[in-house]
Amino acid sequence: MEKKNNKFILNFKKYFISYLISFIIGIFVGAIIFVLMFFAGPNVMTFVGALDGLSVATLSLLGVGGLMFVAHEGMFDSLTYGFNQLTTSMFNKKANRYNDYPTYLENKRTSRKSSANYFASILFSSIPYLIATIIMFILSKTLF
Repeated sequence: MEKKNNKFILNFKKYFISYLISFIIGIFVGAIIFVLMFFAGPNVMTFVGALDGLSVATLSLLGVGGLMFVAHEGMFDSLTYGFNQLTTSMFNKKANRYNDYPTYLENKRTSRKSSANYFASILFSSIPYLIATIIMFILSKTLF
């Protein structure tokens, strides 16, 4: 029983650290996007520039996290399978005839079960920017 607990704790620490690192990277990328829009955008160093920077950072993080989610769920599997088969048949005399589509899908599903879901931490890193964007939007409608 104790061996099972140690394995759980080690896995928890490993995944927690990797999710935390990915969350921090998402926050950092959002901050870079905000700073670039605030200092180099069309409305330099104004309230509207700050609102633009926050909204672009929010939408960028949500877009990347959303695309990572749909890729993890298998939306692009048929495209990657077709591209792999096309390149194999074009550049290789012996095409990979034994790797059919259902086998390919099964291999992808088993590899997905063991992979981490980093899209969740990217989506969570967009929440502070989303909250700040909503607050600034409400302030812009009430103050101006």
